[in-house]
Amino acid sequence: MKIRSITSSEKQRTRTISMSCQQITASVHHQLAENNTWDIPRDHIGTSELLNAYDPIDSSDLQYLAVLTHKLSVVNYQRKLWNVYLKCGTCLFSERKELQGYQQETTTRTLCIWPFPVTSMIIAQHYNDIIHENEITYDIYVDFIKKNLFQLDTKATLYKYEFNATKHRIETGSDKLTHKIDDFVQKNHQVTAVRLHFEARMELAEYVYLDQVLQFKFFQEKPNEQQIKLAQSICALQLQKEKSEQELILFKFGILYKKLPDSLNALEETPSTLITSITNSQQRERLSNNYMRIIQRAKADLMMALTQATEIKTQEHQTNFDTFMAQLWNDQRHLPQQERLSTTMLLLIDDRQKNILKCVKHIYALKPSFFSRV
Repeated sequence: MKIRSITSSEKQRTRTISMSCQQITASVHHQLAENNTWDIPRDHIGTSELLNAYDPIDSSDLQYLAVLTHKLSVVNYQRKLWNVYLKCGTCLFSERKELQGYQQETTTRTLCIWPFPVTSMIIAQHYNDIIHENEITYDIYVDFIKKNLFQLDTKATLYKYEFNATKHRIETGSDKLTHKIDDFVQKNHQVTAVRLHFEARMELAEYVYLDQVLQFKFFQEKPNEQQIKLAQSICALQLQKEKSEQELILFKFGILYKKLPDSLNALEETPSTLITSITNSQQRERLSNNYMRIIQRAKADLMMALTQATEIKTQEHQTNFDTFMAQLWNDQRHLPQQERLSTTMLLLIDDRQKNILKCVKHIYALKPSFFSRV
């Protein structure tokens, strides 16, 4: 498993997910004008108190605080991700029990495993004139990551300085106001999507790291070609089986209805001009309603068919896995002792399967939240 690099499109993505200044200002002032509490818990100050304490508030200051809050949030997520990359390469994971058991055996520089995004970025940027992966040393990896972390730390410091300077221009009780701005920004759907994106990448980096460690340990057992193929087949079938099971869960709970395949999205829900151009309002409304019911019913029927197809594929994948494993154990019993998968090999294969299952389940557990936010 490999993680794709994110830095090549990082700036474009940040522009895409950033809330516009006009939207932020309009939303904040609308909340003030409507005299509500921005959905803040009751122990926070109300809007009427805000109006009394901060009137008048420079809209540009309010706008800038919200923008800086958003930028700082994104930078903090980026810093966390790069710290995970550094932990992968320097074997400094201490949070996950699965990783602790293998760290003592992978602490030397020659055994450290660096995430693929870091490798691809070093090559893409020709860092230290490097054009091939085998030219990248341990020290170059560490130096590259630390330089990126330094740049992000500098950005964060700048944003914090500008935030505090702007906040000080607002008089009494500015801490409470900025807390409300932070809460408002964090509740924005786009910010939530950014958080989910980075959290997923951090978790995935750890799963991939452990997967690579387990593969490395397996090859240390000096397996023959047949044993390597068996290990690859077991893990591939396990991955296929788990993915189909998770897809089926999403279909059954209707999570994928908003993310329909292109074949379903091709069905236009807006009535055609042939209907909307009818002069008689009663006939136009009747035909429009009929049209919508037919389209929605067609989509529901197609989703049902896809759900049934996914269920069948899930059963097939389970059968394939069970059949393969039954045949494997039968074959192992008839092989000479030296050609069988050793106990250590079997344990490593089992650990890798468990890691694959956890990784797939984690990814699919994020999908409902992500689909509802984007």
